[in-house]
Amino acid sequence: MARETCKRDIFIKSAKLKAFHSVVTSHSLRQGIQSLMEVAGLGKLRPNTLMLGYKNQWMLQEQTVVNEYVDILHDAFDLNFGVAILRMPDGLYGDASVPLQLAELVDAGISAEQNDTMERAETKQLGQKLRSQLGPHGDLGRTNLNESSQQNSRDGRLSTLMQKQKSYFSERQPKGTIDVWWLYDDGGLTVLLPHLLSLSPSWSRCRIRIFAPVTEQLSTEEVRMTSLLRKFRISFSSVIMLSEMKSRPSSESVEEFMKLPGGEESNREDVKEKTFRHIRLGELLRQHSTNAKLIVVTMPIPRKNTCSSILYMSWLETISCKLPPILFVRGNQQSVLTFQS
Repeated sequence: MARETCKRDIFIKSAKLKAFHSVVTSHSLRQGIQSLMEVAGLGKLRPNTLMLGYKNQWMLQEQTVVNEYVDILHDAFDLNFGVAILRMPDGLYGDASVPLQLAELVDAGISAEQNDTMERAETKQLGQKLRSQLGPHGDLGRTNLNESSQQNSRDGRLSTLMQKQKSYFSERQPKGTIDVWWLYDDGGLTVLLPHLLSLSPSWSRCRIRIFAPVTEQLSTEEVRMTSLLRKFRISFSSVIMLSEMKSRPSSESVEEFMKLPGGEESNREDVKEKTFRHIRLGELLRQHSTNAKLIVVTMPIPRKNTCSSILYMSWLETISCKLPPILFVRGNQQSVLTFQS
């Protein structure tokens, strides 16, 4: 616990951040996040949004792991938190199960003396590993050398991918768009987050495009949405009202969805229409936002006792696959936009 606290103290100081942070220990990820949501922050500076990485490999994991992931979302909503889930095209850090302690230490600015201590420990471990691989004559087998070479190559590619993803939101972006798909009124968090991001010098060259479904006449809806965004002082380049949201998805897209683990469950009458709606949303995202630098879309809520964790992850998968970085956002229904300046 003390070591983790020290590492985070060093990181906050080196990054010149002003923040309150808490470190907790628990027997599971869900319990740890529950504790953090309850203790993090101070007074009015308590956080109101939980941000997670998308579980890219959910189809390869046990159902209990997927259940825990979705239960974390339920816990956040129960505690009146907003939720954001970020999906990168190659997964966060490549979704590789490799130790990240060394990268964390470098980022945190650990002193040279501490780094030397870590390096000596790692060198000792490496020596023990090599000795265990020595043949009867004290030499390494050719197979082990080849495996080591291949592993080094994979580690190098992984390191490059990690650095690229970690700097994606801090490096200066070329001209492009941030596409906001504001599908439900969740208090305005879906619009506020990309607006704040666009104020950063790194993202100042990216224009915000607002996509919203049509519920009445197209011209009336567009005028009303434009007026509302201007009252809230949200900078945007265009408002695109979509009347195709209510259309049925193509048979090809439905067939692709049925191949997912939640495909069979989607045949239930109480979830069939929602499933079609999410499949259709995925089609429209790939039609309009394939070239966006970032997509922000209102996140569907997993209803307890109605939508299983497998079906819910299948919905998120069909919405977000084959797309640029996408951020699912769902506010806690408390307004975060004001008319006051």
